[in-house]
Amino acid sequence: AATIAPPTTINNATTFSDALTVSGAFTSQGIDDNANATAITIDSSENISIGDASKGGSLGQVRIINDASSSPASLALFGHNNVSDGTDFAKIQLAMQTGGVGGNVVAQITGEAEGTAENAAHLTFETATGGTLTERMRIDSIGNVGIGTTVIDVSTQAGGSGYKALQIESDEGGQLNFDHNDAGTGSTLGQINFQRAGEVVAEIEGVT
Repeated sequence: AATIAPPTTINNATTFSDALTVSGAFTSQGIDDNANATAITIDSSENISIGDASKGGSLGQVRIINDASSSPASLALFGHNNVSDGTDFAKIQLAMQTGGVGGNVVAQITGEAEGTAENAAHLTFETATGGTLTERMRIDSIGNVGIGTTVIDVSTQAGGSGYKALQIESDEGGQLNFDHNDAGTGSTLGQINFQRAGEVVAEIEGVT
């Protein structure tokens, strides 16, 4: 085992065949860790833990662990610098093997910029058939939901403000199911409520 105490600079390629302990801050072109505890752990199964590696051992291959009760563990995808309106600035991709070491993205969650002020966005969900991603659903910047459409039509109600919309669109029409798996005679299968300040003022109900 080797121990290096600051100030020490290694300028050229160096190989350590045993454990290396750095007693002060460690800086490299790839990793900066000036913490006073282990920040990143890669175990023998190549699982990566950021934070306390003794926790979350049964979870996925990449884990972010935060012991602070006042702050949740978080993952930030930061699309930096002047994103154009309608362009993607961050995404999460799910991929499958296509052959050899190749991969094919078959599902995706994307942040899409609204405007150029970098303070509003839509969230889109895409899945693939035949290897081609297609947007299936989006939540726009003000909370409207569109399924099968990238353009959500919102009517204006009396007084001038817009409704919150759930829009289902396809060439074959849309469908909304309320399915009760154990419905006897007289059972309510589903209900649509019209409310004002939390009070139901009208309803549509399906009964067997």
